[in-house]
Amino acid sequence: MRCWIVKCRCNTVADARKPAHANASERIRVNALCPGWVDTPFNEPSWANFGGREAFLDTMPGLVPLGRISTPDEIAQLACFLLSDEASYVTGQAFVAD
Repeated sequence: MRCWIVKCRCNTVADARKPAHANASERIRVNALCPGWVDTPFNEPSWANFGGREAFLDTMPGLVPLGRISTPDEIAQLACFLLSDEASYVTGQAFVAD
């Protein structure tokens, strides 16, 4: 079975549904993986707006439900699940990891 993972921001979540329907007959699954804040250097420009990484982390508890940023491994685990046979009946969905 082939599987597509669409990494996108939440404003384009609906874009996962159309290709999911169009490719379902070929057993191709399409899902959107929408990570929130992930602890990577990619966020350094955003951290600067808060006065640096540590100031950002101090502010984080009020910004997301779990009160912390995720690790790359946590996002990778969700991606691995979506690629696995355990998610064989999941398509056209948006997974917000926040």
